[in-house]
This record gives sequence, structure tokens and C-alpha cells, in this order.
Amino acid sequence: MSNKKKILYFVPDNPYQGRAGNITRFTQMLDYFNHHNQEFTVDYVTERLWGNWDDASIEKFRIAYPTINLKIIDRKVPRSTFLQYLFKYKIPEVLFNYFRHKIDFTTWYLKKNFRSITKDEIYDFAIISYVHWGNLIKELKNYKKAIIDTHDFITGQYATCHKGNHSKISGIFKNELKILNQFDEIWTYSVEEKYIFEQFTSRSVLQLPISFKQNILEGQEDSTSAKLIYIASDNPHNVRGADWFLKNALQYIDANIKIVVIGKICGYFPDTEQIVKLGMVDDLDAQYRDSKVAICPMISGTGIKIKVVEALSYGLPVVTNPRGIDGLFNKKQNGCIVTQSGQEFASAVNRLFLDEPYYHKIRQEGLAYFAGNHTIAQEEEFLNATFLSGHR
Repeated sequence: MSNKKKILYFVPDNPYQGRAGNITRFTQMLDYFNHHNQEFTVDYVTERLWGNWDDASIEKFRIAYPTINLKIIDRKVPRSTFLQYLFKYKIPEVLFNYFRHKIDFTTWYLKKNFRSITKDEIYDFAIISYVHWGNLIKELKNYKKAIIDTHDFITGQYATCHKGNHSKISGIFKNELKILNQFDEIWTYSVEEKYIFEQFTSRSVLQLPISFKQNILEGQEDSTSAKLIYIASDNPHNVRGADWFLKNALQYIDANIKIVVIGKICGYFPDTEQIVKLGMVDDLDAQYRDSKVAICPMISGTGIKIKVVEALSYGLPVVTNPRGIDGLFNKKQNGCIVTQSGQEFASAVNRLFLDEPYYHKIRQEGLAYFAGNHTIAQEEEFLNATFLSGHR
């Protein structure tokens, strides 16, 4: 009989669809599980349409993670099979919607499929990603410990859209707490979210350290590049931040500074001599190493900004807004310069390129903060304590 621990890891996303911060988190967890294949048997359960799974990405996954069982389930019946679509999905969904809150993304059909693939399994740990999918835990009967990997404070996300509508926001918060309280343990990556969840749930709340390898080479000097780097997906908060940057800060940035934009956010940037739009880039390492400063214009949203931590791992100072440092352990002397107005934002960027002693000071603060809070070893210590030692 095997002494391996059995783990269910539900993630609706495909790790080969983009480079958003949530994808980075999933790949790091998968790397951890794959590395510890002698101790764990892992089922990676995901959703076909949500994750845009195709034959190519399935093959990539199986090559990259040969020890992890990929199980793809459906939340919808294809319209091409009309009668099945109508009776197995559409009609049950209409009825189900009367009892389901909008933050719940599960469907009757998804739950049925989830029950089908897990009914004969006994899991030591069941990890569900996102509150949106948390109600799947009610369909799982044989497990010892249930963990909700929140990734975000969902009420905070909806609050941006429903400002002033206190009844709507309170209803969302009530349902988020109801889902969270079904689990034995709540994971978060943000100082602020840990505080909120501890105050309003009766469960154990733990903050994981977002980690990256230390990307500064030994003996590496301060960068002499004239490039500024901005990496972002096209989610609503990034789009709002990019729009703010273009309208309020860009005009004040020294024209000699090249602004390198990477990711789907490129679609919102104009074509100018100063702006270099690279679109989707498979390997960001060379781009980070060829830059001097990173920016994260962020005026809404919740949770830790993973691209901020990644930039710090390369020793790049980050210019941002107050929302850009959400989730960080330290709010000062962390390698980030926090600004309010567009002119302040641009002035901070310009000074980092022109004032070398100041640049060196901010850079060293960022490196020290990163080393104290976000290394691979710190995340491994957390995960080992959860899955291996049993001391938590």
C-alpha cells in the first residue's frame, strides 16, 4: 500500500493561457507538487471552456508535469448537442439560478461531473482555487482537510463596480463568507485580506509568501539601462490603471526613457517612438534584465500584485500608486515608490533614471525586502509545513 498523500487541486485555469499573476501562482504550485512526487499523488482538476484547454495545452501539461493527473471536466454541455444542452444544462441551470448567488460560478452540470470523477477517491487534502468555485467542496465526500486558495478578496473586486450600493456589496460579502466557512483553512497572499478573513470567518487563515527565485546575479551592478518596463494583462483594473497613466503621467516622463510594454495591455497603448509594445512574451527574463525601473499604475483592485514582487526579484525599483502595494508585508522601504498624482508618478520615474545614489538606495531596499519575505525557500517551508510535517 502506498504511503503517498493524495491531493486534489482544483484550478479552473490553464497554466498555458497567458502570464497573469494567478497563472504564475498555479505553475509554482504545480512545480512544487511535481518535485515532491515521491510524497504526493496529485489530481489537477480543471474546467475545459474556462481554461481554453485544447490538445496542444494538454500535451504541454503532460510533458511538463508527468507525475500529476490532469482531469478536465465541463461546466456546460456543447450547444451542438441541442437536446442534451437543453435538458442536461440549460433547464437545470435556470432552476439552479434561483438558489445561487452571482459569485458562485459552479453549475449543476459541473457539480455532477466533479462528483463523478471524485466519488471513488479519498483525499488527504482538497484545495479549491477561488471563492467563485468554492461550493464544489460540498460535492466532495471523502477528504480529511479542505483548503480554499482565495487568490483575491472577491467582495473587494465587486465593490469597485457597485460603489454606493451598500445592499449589493453586503450581499456579496455575506455569500463570500458563507463559502469560506465551508473550509478548514483559508489561504491568502495579502496582509489586508488576512486581516479581513480573520475578523469575519471562524476558520484558520494563513498568508502564503508569494515567491520567486532571486534573479539578481552575484556581483551584479546597478542597471545602466534607459528602459522602463510595464507588464500587465488586460483585466479591468489594469486597463483602468493604464488609462490613468496615459492621461496623467506619460506626458511628464523624460522623452529619453523608453517605455517597454508587455502583455495584452499593449492593446491600450498608442504607437509612439517612446513606447515599445512587445505583446505576449514567452520569456520575460531578458526583458527584466534589460530594464532599469518597473511601473505598476494601479488605482483599483485588491490583493498583492505579483508583477511587483517579480520586478523586485530582479532588483528593479517599482513606481506605483497606493493600490500597487496592497498585500505587501511592508508598506515602506520595500523597493516601491508610492505616488498619488500623475506628475508625482512621472517625477519618481525620472529621478530613478537621473539620480544614481537615490536609485541605488531604493534598489537595495527592494532587494532586502524581497529576500526577507518572498524567496522560494520561504514558500517551500510553508507548503512543507502544510503537506509534509502536519504541524499546522
